[in-house]
Amino acid sequence: DVEGKMGQHISKYFSNKNELLQALDILENISKDEEPGTVEAKLKFENRDAVYVEMRYSPIIIDGKVDSLHIIVHDISDRAKAQEALKESEAKYKFLVENTKDVIAQISPMGKLLYVSPNTYEFGGYKPEEEMGNHISNYFASKWELAKALKILRDVVFYKNSGVHEFYYKHKTGKKIPVEVSYSPIIVNGRVKSIHLVIRDVSFRYEAQLKLKESEYKLKEAQSIAKMGHWEYVLNARLIYLSDEAFRIFEKVNNDKPWSVEDYIDYILPADRKRVRRAFINSIKNKEEYHFVHRIQLSGERIRYVS
Repeated sequence: DVEGKMGQHISKYFSNKNELLQALDILENISKDEEPGTVEAKLKFENRDAVYVEMRYSPIIIDGKVDSLHIIVHDISDRAKAQEALKESEAKYKFLVENTKDVIAQISPMGKLLYVSPNTYEFGGYKPEEEMGNHISNYFASKWELAKALKILRDVVFYKNSGVHEFYYKHKTGKKIPVEVSYSPIIVNGRVKSIHLVIRDVSFRYEAQLKLKESEYKLKEAQSIAKMGHWEYVLNARLIYLSDEAFRIFEKVNNDKPWSVEDYIDYILPADRKRVRRAFINSIKNKEEYHFVHRIQLSGERIRYVS
C-alpha cells in the first residue's frame, strides 16, 4: 500500500539504530553541492523479514536549495548474507590459525612466501614480517629434500593436485625439525594462484620410529646371541612371518616372504607332523599358548630340535 505510507518517517523502516542515525546525519547535513552517495542498511517491512538494501541517493535542487532526496533502493540480501558468511568463516579461520600449533602458510607458484601465521616465530625462530617474499629454499636442511620439494611444487602448479610431504625443516638456529606438510592449490580462473600449506612438527613420530627400530635391533641381537628366533601367524592371511634368527635356525635366507602353514610343516619330521598340527589347531581354537617341541629336517638329513 504505497499511498498509505506517504508522509511516514524513515525511522519506521530501520531495524538498526546506528544505521538510522547514519541516515539521519546524511539528511541533516546534505547540501546542494552534495555528490550522489550510497549507504547500506537493514530495513524492516510489514509481513516479511528484514531486508539488506543498498540505497543510492542524490539531492534534488529547486531554486538553489535541496528540496528532497531521490533514492533508489536495491535489495542486496544475498550479497550481504554472503559477506556475513565470509566474515564468520574468516573469523573461524583466524581463530584456528592463532590457536593451532601448526604453521599455516601460503606460497606463490614460484615458491615465494606470501603469508605465514604468527606462530612461525615460536615454531622455527622466524619473524613472519621478515619472511614475506622469501623463497622456500631458506627452510630446507637438505639440498636433496629441497630438490624433491621443488619437483612437487612444479607438479602442483601443473596438475593442480594436493598431497602430503615430509622433510627436515631448518630452524633459524640451524636445528633440524622433522615436519609433515599438507599442501593444496588455490585455483582462480583455472590457474593455480597460490599454494596453501599446513606445516606440522612430527618429531614425536620420528622419535617413536627410532625407538621402535632400536628395539627391533636389540631384539634381533638378543635372539642371535641366544640362538632363539620367533615367528608370528596371521590368522586372516593364514601366513607365518619368521624373524631373522628363525630363518637362520631353518638355515634359510630371509627374503622377507612369509610362509604358509604347509611350508612350515614341510620342514617337520613326518613322525612329528600330526602332533604339531593338532597342537597348532588347538592353540587357535582354544586361544591357548602354543608351546611344542618338535624336530625339523635340515639339509644332509641333519635333525634339529626346536621349541
